[in-house]
Amino acid sequence: MNQLKVFLEIGQKKTFAGAVDWPGWCRSGKDEINAMQSLLDYAPRYAQVLAGSGLDFNPPDDIADLVVVERQPGNATTDFGAPDAILSSDQAEVNQTENGFFQEVLQGCWRTFDQAVFAARGKELRTGPRGGGRDLDKILHHLIEGDRGAFLCAPGSLAYPRPCLGNSRSDAVIGVNQVGYLSRLNRNLTA
Repeated sequence: MNQLKVFLEIGQKKTFAGAVDWPGWCRSGKDEINAMQSLLDYAPRYAQVLAGSGLDFNPPDDIADLVVVERQPGNATTDFGAPDAILSSDQAEVNQTENGFFQEVLQGCWRTFDQAVFAARGKELRTGPRGGGRDLDKILHHLIEGDRGAFLCAPGSLAYPRPCLGNSRSDAVIGVNQVGYLSRLNRNLTA
């Protein structure tokens, strides 16, 4: 049996289930069971993100193998559709081995996003069921602004240029973001 430690962030309208030891693997549902099932259902997509990283990702097959280790109350952000809780494990010190693992996962996310942007160039993207959604430049802008917010919340300072829309994800602005993230991950490591 391959057990997976998960957290739950429980809002009034949505619940998120996330893998404690696999950053970024997090899905929502209308309740705890649906969120945990959605997490399992998305394991193959998360595995694609990690492809080529050398990390040993072996998710469980059954919801019975998910072990809830932390429950956090949700808020308006949770109910809007984004996880927002800060877990107790998020506040623990990180050693060099853990940092290397986090960097592999993060770089896998960047590679996957780069591939998706490249594949979407010049294509008309489908809008949401109520006509919502974004075009590719707006998606990139949203990502860059999200990065900006993450930098503002992190200690220290980093010169941050205004994004230039229409560029590929691997252009200079994003490169600065990636170097900044990796630099921050390398600071203040425990032995």
